[in-house]
Amino acid sequence: MKRVTLFFILAVFTLSSCNPSSAVETLVREFNIEEKKTPEEEFFPKDYQIVGFGDSLTEGLGDSKSKRGYVGRFEEKLVKEPEIKDVKIDNFAIRGHLSHQTLNIVNQKESRVAISRADLILLTTGGNDIMSVVRGNMFNLTLEPFVEANEVYKKNINAILKVIREENPTAPIMVIGLYNPFLQWFSNIQEVEQIMDLWNHTTSKMVSEYSGVHFVPIADLFQSGDMSLLYDDYFHPNNIGYQAIADRVYEEWSAHLD
Repeated sequence: MKRVTLFFILAVFTLSSCNPSSAVETLVREFNIEEKKTPEEEFFPKDYQIVGFGDSLTEGLGDSKSKRGYVGRFEEKLVKEPEIKDVKIDNFAIRGHLSHQTLNIVNQKESRVAISRADLILLTTGGNDIMSVVRGNMFNLTLEPFVEANEVYKKNINAILKVIREENPTAPIMVIGLYNPFLQWFSNIQEVEQIMDLWNHTTSKMVSEYSGVHFVPIADLFQSGDMSLLYDDYFHPNNIGYQAIADRVYEEWSAHLD
């Protein structure tokens, strides 16, 4: 704060028939002028970098509006945030990838560079691990091969999170859970739901071991077996389903803001 003393001299001339002399009155006024503070850097909107990994869910398969699934719809919500100027997305998700293939992608040099610059990482994985077991045991489905595959999945997702945290110790990681796409057809088979619960429990547990990593449950969104949330293949989400996932991801993201 600067203290500036300003002197104003006001000459008041009093004229009278008796006394033509002038009187001078000096007024002294003191003002305090505060320096304007430079706005904090956080005051200005910034670009926001998202990096996506995983399978067709993060790739956006089934989105007929070409909004890139839940990722694009999540972006639409983010750009409305006053502190965000623009959202940029590097999406490395590939349809059909199992967790070990996602791990290979995460380990690539280009991916590591993108991770190091990210403000947020989105991840979906595990669904194709389950489908791989289903295809390999089509005529003899039991819980045992799913339990075995889950152990492999556990190691893979742990390795994925470890690599991400090595490159970027602070950016939030949103790991989206699994939903049961078979609910419409096999709602009476409890084992299917048990398998999905096992995978989601494993993911949630692994996520809890890392700082700034958050599990996003979406199974309940598809719990009713409502076909209107699924694409024509009855497996991937459609536009409505992806919007529901995007809304849930946004809720979780907002809940964990600093």
